[in-house]
Amino acid sequence: MGMGKIKLRCAAALVAATALFSTPSVLQLGTLREFSAPYVGEYRCETLRIGGIDLLKDFDVRLELSGEGMMTIVWKNLFAKEQSVSVPYALDEKSGLVTVTVPDGKGEKKIRFSLDSGEIVISENLSGKAFFAKFTRK
Repeated sequence: MGMGKIKLRCAAALVAATALFSTPSVLQLGTLREFSAPYVGEYRCETLRIGGIDLLKDFDVRLELSGEGMMTIVWKNLFAKEQSVSVPYALDEKSGLVTVTVPDGKGEKKIRFSLDSGEIVISENLSGKAFFAKFTRK
């Protein structure tokens, strides 16, 4: 093998290695589902009222939507450690509505809300009280 072919192969290997290590890896990009689901992520609560009482002055609340179909609500007040609850969610891609099932007194209630421009607004009647929450994407 001539010296020119060896140099050409070395140069090609160097270019290939540089391209391989300079581009983001598949692990850095995340799963295809997360990449194709722009709504996945963390949302910070801006408004939280139950029965007309503002609860946001006492609590820090965030909502997280995972690419695996789980919604987690995390909250903390001044006197307690952080707590969370996770429930599965389903997205109807045709209507753009998210559905979660939550406990409501003696049973369960399906809550539907839309994901619109990085905002989640939930307005429901839970256990006989008006519930209103607004979350904005971080």
